Order: sequence, then structure tokens, then C-alpha cells
Amino acid sequence: MQLATILFTLILFSLYFLWRRFFSVSHQFPGPKNGEVKALFRDVREDAHLVFLRKFSPNRTLLLDNVISTADPKFISQLLSSRVNSVGRSLVYRLIAWWLPYSDGMLFVGNKEWERRHKLFTSLFQSGVVKGYMHVACQGAATVARIWSQEGRVDARDVHQTSTYPPSLEALECDHPQGELGGEEDPHISLDLLQLVRSAALRTFLAWSAGLNPDEEGPHSSLILRSARCLDGYSRQCFEILPSLQKEGLFSWLKGYLRLKAFGLQLRDCVGKLISLHPPPVGTGAVAPSPVISSRSSIPGTPLDTPLSRMLKDNWSIDQVTSEINHLHGAHKAIALIATAALCELSEAHPSIRERLVDELVSVCGMKNGKDGELCPPRLEDMEKLPTLSNVWRETLRRHVVSMGTLRHVMEGMEVGMESGKDVLILLHALHHDTELWGPDAHCWEPERWNKKSSYWDARLAWERSSGKGDTAAAAATECSSSKFWSPGSPSHPGGEFIPATETAAFSPFLDGLRRCAGMHFARLQFAAILYAFLVPFQVSIIPPCTPTEALQMEGGEAEVQEGTPLAMVGGGTALLPGATCVAREGCLAYIREPSLPFTTPSRLDLELESLRGKGVASSFHYRLHLVKLADMFTTLDGHIAFKISKR
Repeated sequence: MQLATILFTLILFSLYFLWRRFFSVSHQFPGPKNGEVKALFRDVREDAHLVFLRKFSPNRTLLLDNVISTADPKFISQLLSSRVNSVGRSLVYRLIAWWLPYSDGMLFVGNKEWERRHKLFTSLFQSGVVKGYMHVACQGAATVARIWSQEGRVDARDVHQTSTYPPSLEALECDHPQGELGGEEDPHISLDLLQLVRSAALRTFLAWSAGLNPDEEGPHSSLILRSARCLDGYSRQCFEILPSLQKEGLFSWLKGYLRLKAFGLQLRDCVGKLISLHPPPVGTGAVAPSPVISSRSSIPGTPLDTPLSRMLKDNWSIDQVTSEINHLHGAHKAIALIATAALCELSEAHPSIRERLVDELVSVCGMKNGKDGELCPPRLEDMEKLPTLSNVWRETLRRHVVSMGTLRHVMEGMEVGMESGKDVLILLHALHHDTELWGPDAHCWEPERWNKKSSYWDARLAWERSSGKGDTAAAAATECSSSKFWSPGSPSHPGGEFIPATETAAFSPFLDGLRRCAGMHFARLQFAAILYAFLVPFQVSIIPPCTPTEALQMEGGEAEVQEGTPLAMVGGGTALLPGATCVAREGCLAYIREPSLPFTTPSRLDLELESLRGKGVASSFHYRLHLVKLADMFTTLDGHIAFKISKR
């Protein structure tokens, strides 16, 4: 079966390349030639979509690889609100589910099968259910933070030169006496902040999806660790496969595929052991509850119902259960990426916002509950009392997009002239970074853009009026402000009472309509718990690729570039402001030296460089931290974020 799958895949690749070589398709949304696209993705990387839309499509919609690519908020709003165009699934998703072993899940299926799974799982994502798991989320983050604050020793000079890979299959057999995810068994975690946060988030996922209590000692502790390593290893190996096919050829891809299959088989074995410990559905026989399930009482407020228990009750096979749990984890790990990006920004770019956030969290949640020394994560009812946290959440979702794009299959024609049977790629990164929608600081991480009463907006409005950017017509139509980058929203929207863009669909981190992300409440609460656990008891700092002084020395001889110019050495090709230059890029971080706008928040680097004004630093320029991401459909950071962590 495995050999047949490989041979069939090779045949598909061959037919696809032959078809691309000898046939061309005309369309009402013509796009650039493949050579131009490849050059953009090579030089510009994650901003490639934004750059080629600006260059080739004034209406933000064009044809690329026979898929309609769009960042037009009006088109996106109409597409997402259409029920019939939300139920079906793109052929691309179906091929991914078939091609990647043990990856088939709710997001990849369509029509009646999706409706069945949606009905089965959606209630488990609701805020009233997931809030019971925030204790696990907070304690998990605190556990790994404590381990590395005591044991993690990272050399700032060597860490960016270090490459790490998923742990070997032999390492997956290791047992940990406490069942803690992190520690000396996983030394690669100490090199990468993203891996540290992922190891914390995995604890919550295992508790929610399968009823595994990470804080409970017992015979299942090794199963917890082994399952976590299989899930993490599988997800990281997925990102190795496609780049290896493009860079190293078919043989390297085949090795990666077999390794991915091995991770899947290891995970299937873990799921089988978990099922053997799990109480059977009611009416199938009297078996005593296992230590795994009976220990759930130690997780306050957590229901016994889980996706695993529902799948077993619905008589799913072990392969189906393994695929769905693996698939759900693929969606869940996005929370770790968002939390990592926020920690980086708060650490390096905006220390003043970080301290305000810490004070806010301590004031509302407190430090400890006084009973057993455990942390008190933010509760659902606390969120309205944490405006800084809410603004950090929204701005991180906007600036550091979890997925570069998402596909929709058009089942019936639309007003814009889109015929049925076509796939549409919604370019979320391009949408969230369009300066025509968000303003000239679209690539800056500015949480205050979500607070219309902030000094940021006072300065921004003054700048818009003085430079003629204000929109008096918009001011007459709304009560928000005279800003052309500001429009009202609804309380149910992730942006809250207003959206700082001219189109409400310009901010779509969880999409909209029937297939709106079911886990948005889960993501928001876990994000809050992780930031609380890392920032209140600990001090997290990333290790930048160079110091400000070294950055000054690296500037010599660099030519200034115009807005939108591809800049290969950035590694991220960010749509720079006019006159901006890349100062340094190593690992997955870059410093961007660009003209400061009068309403942008000063960064830590700005403050440190104040003392160096006499050494050639112009006060009109500032430094921006840039996290480099890959430009494929699913976002991942390119490289490692070195960090240090210590108790406050």
C-alpha cells in the first residue's frame, strides 16, 4: 500500500508538470508568468503575495497557478458569507489529506462529512468548555518556563548558527518520570522560543483532545511524553517535505515522506494504547475507568467529554481517530506561533507595552491563588478588564498571520463574475499588510492601533490631517474619526467595536461565515494563559542577531530602497517604507532601519540608540524587529529564535 501511494504520487507529479509545460489557461483574472512569480518568492518571500498583487492587479485579484488569488476585502466578504461556497472543499485540500499520512481531518473534508464532524466537535470548542483547560495551559507554560529558567543555558553567539531537526525516532521511546513536556530530554527546545511555547501548548491540547492530565503522575506519564513528541515531530517534518522537493530533489523528498510516515505510525501506536486505557462507550461492557480518565478531576472545571471520547462513541477506527487528533493538533499549534510572536514583540520591540500588560495582568488576575502556589490564568470574564491584552492579541493576529492563505471552492457563480468550479486562494497575509487598508505603518506591530482613545491615534489623526490623508466623507458617514483607515465593526467581530481599516473584512484572522474557525475562543484564552505564565513570574528576552552597535557597523554601504522593492538579504522582503534598509538578518530575525512615522511607538532599540545619536544615527529613523516567515500557505518561522528566561 505504501509503495502504491508513492508510485501514484510520482505519476501525479509527472502529469502535472507535463500539463503545465504544454497547456495554458486563459482567464478573466490574468496573472504573471511563472518565472516572475518564482523570482518574487525567492527574493521577497512572505510578502511575495502582496508585492505581486500590487504589481499585477490593481483590484487585488489575479490568476496564479490556475487558482484565483485575492486580497480584495469585498470579494472575500462575499465569498465567506456564502453558505454554498463554504461547504465544499478544494481539490488541493483533498489531495493533501490523501497524500500526507494521518492528516485527514475536519478542515480537509467537505459537504455532509464536514457537517457530521462539525456537529460532533463544535460544542467542545465553545468558551464555556475550553475555559476549564486554562489551568492546564497556564501551568504547562509555567512548568517549561521554570525548567529553562533553571537549566537552559544558551550561548547568544552560537545559537543562530545551530540547526535543529525533529528528534530521532529512537528518542520517541524515552520515558520521563514526571511526564513533563520539556527538560533535558529535549535539548533542542532551549534553542528556539517557538519550540518552548509549543511544548507548553501541547499539554493543553493533550488534556482537551484526549483527557491526558499532564500534571498527574502515573503509568500514563510516558504515554503523554511520547504522544507529544510524535505530534510535534510530525508537524515539523511536514514543513521539511515540500522545501526538500524543490531544493534537493525527489530522493530527499522520498526520505522525508518515509520519515513522516514513521512519525504517523508511532502516533497511531500511542493512540492505540490510549484507546485501550479509555472507558468504552456506555452499553458496550463494564470496564473500570482508567487512571488517565479518573485523574481528570484534578483539572478544575474540565468536563470528561473530549474529541477522543466522542470519536469512540461514534465508532471511529483507530486510523480515523489518529488522523483527526493529528489534524486537530495541526490547527492547535498555531496558538503557539501567535504567542511566540507576541513574546518576541513584547521582549524586543515594545518593553513599555510589556510592562503595562504585566501590571494589568497582576492587577486583574493576581500573582498566585494563595492555596497551593499555582498561577491564576485570566478567566473568560476577565477579558473585558484586560484591554492591553486584547489589543496585543488582535495586533499579533494581524501582523503575524497564522496562515498565509486559505482556499475556498466556488460551488456557484458570484456577483464579481466568478464562475463555479474554481478554487479561490484568500491571501490573508497580503490582506492584513495592505497599506491602502491599514495605513503606512501596516508592517509595524502597533497594539495601540486598536485603541481609538490612545495617544497613537491622536498623533495619527494629526498626521493624516496635516498631510491630507484624512477622509472628510468618511467622517460624515461614521462617528469614529476622520481617518480613512478606520471603520466601525460589530461586537461579535474579533476586532471588537471597530476595525481600523476601510473594509471590515480586511481583518479576518478567523475568517467568517459557516467555516469560521471553531477554535477562536480556545485560541484567545490559551494565548492569554501563555502570556500570563511567561510574563508575570518570568522575564523572557530574545537574543537578537546583533547588538545595536553592531547593527550600526553593518549599515555601511547599504543602498536605500523604495517601498515594495524586493530585498533578498532581509529574507522576508517586507514592504519597506521609502528609504528603509535592512540592517541585519540572521536566524529568523531581522532589524529594519526605516523612517519613523510621528505616530509609531518607539522600540527598545530606539531608546538604546538615543545615546548613539552623535555616531551617525539620524533621529528620523528607527529600528523595527522583523520575524521572517516562509511564504507557503501555512506560516512557519524560518530559523530559530534564541531566548533567555529568568525569574522576575
